[in-house]
Amino acid sequence: MSLKHLSIVTLVIGLIIFVLAAFVAVVLTKPGWFLFQPTFGDNVVTLSAMVSAGAALILASAAFRSVDENRRIREQEAELDFKRRQLDSILTWAQDIKREWASLRHYQDYQPVPSLEAVAARNDWVTMTAQTFGTDFQDIVRRTATYLYEYTDAWAYNPDKVTDAGKGLAKSLDEVLMAVYRIKSELKL
Repeated sequence: MSLKHLSIVTLVIGLIIFVLAAFVAVVLTKPGWFLFQPTFGDNVVTLSAMVSAGAALILASAAFRSVDENRRIREQEAELDFKRRQLDSILTWAQDIKREWASLRHYQDYQPVPSLEAVAARNDWVTMTAQTFGTDFQDIVRRTATYLYEYTDAWAYNPDKVTDAGKGLAKSLDEVLMAVYRIKSELKL
């Protein structure tokens, strides 16, 4: 049973007990109002006050549970929103790598590419952000960051290694994208 349903059930039970307590109080304090009339003598008022106080306590408990569950739900939603934003930033990083990588064919000679190096500058931050989702995901992101460093280095200073670094980067980027979408589906984001 979900938290919302539990809160509603508690509230309904509290209301039923309160109505029953009010009914009992009316029956016990109004002689002749009901066919079956128990007589408790002088304790009728005390008994009805006790039943009413018990019903009030149950309603207060139901209200407290409802407020507590709403707070807990808000905290869970805030945590999911935080994780959603982190995954979106990792996804943006991976998509920026693909976009900048695709733009490299416009360069005639091998030289440092500022836009790709700017994406690579976010590697450490993205690797730390990935830690939120476990070491397996962090390892995938770290591997992609390493391949990106190797690729930018090969592109600028060692053109013979561009093809090998590019293959590793392509495979690793695909792994990151698949992992991001898998985590999003698991968290229902």
